Amino acid sequence: MTFLNPMQGVVEVFMQALFYGLYLSTFVNCLRWLLLENEGWKFRPYKQMTWPFITITFLIFAITTADIVVSLRLACARLLVGEEMIASYLSFICITIEGFIMMIIDAVLVYRCWIVYNKSWRVVFVPLLFWTCTTACTLTWTICNVIGVKLVDNPKATAIGVVVFYGFNFLTNVYASSAIVYRIWTTAMTNNPRSRIYEICRTITGTGIMYSVTSLVTLVAAFLINDYFPEGILTAINFHTACIAYNLVIIRVGQIRAGSDTFSVVECNHSDYVAARGVDSLSK
Repeated sequence: MTFLNPMQGVVEVFMQALFYGLYLSTFVNCLRWLLLENEGWKFRPYKQMTWPFITITFLIFAITTADIVVSLRLACARLLVGEEMIASYLSFICITIEGFIMMIIDAVLVYRCWIVYNKSWRVVFVPLLFWTCTTACTLTWTICNVIGVKLVDNPKATAIGVVVFYGFNFLTNVYASSAIVYRIWTTAMTNNPRSRIYEICRTITGTGIMYSVTSLVTLVAAFLINDYFPEGILTAINFHTACIAYNLVIIRVGQIRAGSDTFSVVECNHSDYVAARGVDSLSK
């Protein structure tokens, strides 16, 4: 934000760069499980490629990389005299990028929930509603700044926007992750408690908690602390945590899938079989 002083801006971009490095390590590993066969370094056949998730993964990487580049330029603009307008414009770009990335990641989470529940719209109605509110918040922020209503330079407006955005973001993540975990856990416990599906359940729980906690802390900071500096640091952490969590799910599911044919050993009725097969969509 333009209302950070230059040194605070440097600290913020340092934290972004640190977590971007962590994200890069998971991105490379994620590509391994998306593009290569379970064993060795041979590319998967074209028809076995999960192109939607490959596209989303590269899209997140490209936009996240653009965000860190813009953030570095923003830090420089804060240090230079006479570049206040540039800093304001770059702040707007950073916030917009981060908002749209989290929209994409939350949309993928809702999609996974929909697949695991055999494409039941009744189950995903609530998280889809939360996601719609998050999307509306992001679009409102973007449109207002584009048409000249400079919310990016208003600390109070920024705080309200962050509270609304992260509030619905937190609710989307908690609801969808809990629903996925419940479905997978009941399937595993009913049919085969030692199934590797249980390991996937633990993975979803872990990444969901990681993402939810950072969102909640950011939300609390925006609501209670009348200072953007800690909020800006937490926002940078939460943004990259969301990207890391997205990659970790694909990595872990790929590792479990390579360990054994999870779904062929699960004997269950039709509805539970659908849930078990739906788990594989977490990396597809």
